[in-house]
Order: sequence, then structure tokens, then C-alpha cells
Amino acid sequence: MEHIQNKYHQSELEIQKEEQILRKAIKSPGAFAPIYKKYYLSIFKFVLQRVENEHIASEIVSDVFAKAIFNLKKYKFKGTPFSGWLYRVAYNEIVTAFRKKQQNRTVNIPDGSWSFLVNEENEKKEDNTPSIMKMKQCLQKLKPNEVELIEMRFFEERAFKEIAEILEITTENARVKTHRALKKLQKIFKSV
Repeated sequence: MEHIQNKYHQSELEIQKEEQILRKAIKSPGAFAPIYKKYYLSIFKFVLQRVENEHIASEIVSDVFAKAIFNLKKYKFKGTPFSGWLYRVAYNEIVTAFRKKQQNRTVNIPDGSWSFLVNEENEKKEDNTPSIMKMKQCLQKLKPNEVELIEMRFFEERAFKEIAEILEITTENARVKTHRALKKLQKIFKSV
């Protein structure tokens, strides 16, 4: 499985530098440019993976960064990277966009990332299309918040701390909810 570079993991020094930039940006929005450059691509990929349309993704990402700049005074520094807050804003913008259009969002399943549900016999097959189709069918039986947890943890390989930050829940709650969603998915996968 391709490992996604996770910008969430940063040193304390990097987080402090980021905080200094954000404090300057509160007074002078132009100072936000390094943050924009640092996170634009990762936020864009996060959104694009869920909407599968570059135009819609671009619009949502524009809204994310506009909201970030306009609401920077409300941001509370917690000693964590600013990316968690940006991902949360992006997540909320995606939910809002799909709610308005009354559509379901896309879930991309990277090759091999679903292998935690299949037995070794199936993994050795050259053509995994039946397993992938089965996974998609099973995911449709989960609630949207359960799919989001599975996607962030297993398909995007995000840490529980980052998932918690994005969803505005505790780290332990993220861990428990993800475990429950996984157990439910495994049960559905075995029964299909």
C-alpha cells in the first residue's frame, strides 16, 4: 500500500513556527501564504478523493482557505498542527456540499488497503476485482460516519489523534468508534 505522507506529524518547533505565522496572519492576512503553500495540496487531495471532480474540489478548497483566513481569530492553539483544523473545515465543507446536492460522496479504496478484511487465499489472486466490489457493497451498508472512520484510518492511514481533531472528538472516542465500525464492516463482509 502506498504510504501517504502525513503532515500531521510535526516537531514541536515546527508547530511553534506555524503558530507564530498564524498569529501574524490574524493581523495581516498576507502572512497566511506559507500556511496556504504548506497545506494546499494535502487539503486538495483530501477533498478530491471524496468528490472525484477537480472543479468541485477546487471550489471547496477555496472555501476552506477563505474560511480559515476569515475565522483565524476563532482558532485555538492547542500545540497541534493547524492541518487538523483545516481538515475539519474541509470535511464540513464536503458534507455541506453533498447535503445541498442530496448526493452521496465518493469513497476511494486504494489497492491493497482493503486486505484487512479478506482472507489470505483471496489476497493471492491476481484479480482482486470481486473482493473490491464486495468491499464497495459492504461499505454502502455502513452509516456515513462509519465509512468516514474506516476511510481515514485504513485507506488514508491517519493517526487516531488526527481523526479525532478532524471530527472534533477525543482520541479515545476516535479509536473506539473506528474499532466498532471495523467490527461492523468485518461482520458485513463475512455475511455477503
